[in-house]
Amino acid sequence: MKDVIEELIKITSEQVRCVNELLRLSEEETEALKKNDVSLLSKFCGKMNEEAQKLVDLEGERAQVCGKLASFLGIPENASFGELKRALSQTFTESSDEIDELFKKTQSLKLAYTRLQEQNSLNRQLLKQSLSYVREIQEAFGLKKRSLYGRDGEYGSISQESTLLNREV
Repeated sequence: MKDVIEELIKITSEQVRCVNELLRLSEEETEALKKNDVSLLSKFCGKMNEEAQKLVDLEGERAQVCGKLASFLGIPENASFGELKRALSQTFTESSDEIDELFKKTQSLKLAYTRLQEQNSLNRQLLKQSLSYVREIQEAFGLKKRSLYGRDGEYGSISQESTLLNREV
């Protein structure tokens, strides 16, 4: 069982590394959004997708290892980490360095996820503001077009000739 806990520590550590890398990329994405650097944004999106895929793979591995640990402890394989923690604490009443390290790594992972969610929320707000600004500029210059989609998937647009600018000179 010690091997399973060590494997879980290793996977969780790698997840923390991936989330921190995503956080770093997300912070760089914020700067690129502020500078309106579309090519840099595209580059970050590719890197972020790679890291996100690694994280998905690691989560699958973690779920399998947690399932092994849960079956060893006699709890359902899809038990939450809180249930797993309680079962480990009850099974091993004496302090175990591996269990303590696992709980610390898990807390680090939760904190990293929280920071990543906050950074992504900021980036999402910046994108919405940028799109809103572009729409307002298009309306001001009379460039706004309404999209029209047909039943067969054809795309068309209807030009709206209203503008805030007086074009008669």
